[in-house]
Amino acid sequence: MIQRFRVHARHPQKRLIKKAVAELELNNLVIFPTETLYGIGGSASSLRSLRKLARVKNRKKNKGFIVLINDPREATRFAKNIPPHAKKLMRAFWPGPLTLVFKKRSGIPSALTGGRKTVAIRCTSHPVARALIAAAGPLTAPSANRAGGIPPRSAREAIHVFKGDPEVTFALDAGRSKERQPSTIIDFTGRHPRFLREGVIPIKRVIATLSKLK
Repeated sequence: MIQRFRVHARHPQKRLIKKAVAELELNNLVIFPTETLYGIGGSASSLRSLRKLARVKNRKKNKGFIVLINDPREATRFAKNIPPHAKKLMRAFWPGPLTLVFKKRSGIPSALTGGRKTVAIRCTSHPVARALIAAAGPLTAPSANRAGGIPPRSAREAIHVFKGDPEVTFALDAGRSKERQPSTIIDFTGRHPRFLREGVIPIKRVIATLSKLK
């Protein structure tokens, strides 16, 4: 059974964050809000959590997970190299709904990256997610749905999806998300930035920001 707790969206209660972190430390999966949609995640450094997450999501083995951080400086723990243009976008949009893909550092588990040589990173702006990361370290945070399903905008929707999975034990409910789209994703592993997905941040806005920063 998934335990659901109402958490303050702007000022999350420390006791609830502590409870969620205790579940994460047991390698269980937690449903929580992000600045886009509701996510489901575990520790980004726990192989057990990553394997559980891939299983409950019905994730293909070659598809990695986004790493959620709460401080842009944490990106260097996972990314081998961060190009100047990426750093400019980080300053412009982080924390926020922008995911950036980099070549990964050695030692990053393949279970996190889907066996690829790249890693996707986002610096979250949601207070609940930030509090979780501050206490537990970087998390994985795909949307809280099965592969191919509709990403949930509420904790109740996510719980309905995973209510039969013993690996998913805890949910922080901060109310319904105002966003209907996921994060925008840009790949910085090649010579030029490559747009992989348009989400909350319009691609035109990213292009305009890059042109101003040249």
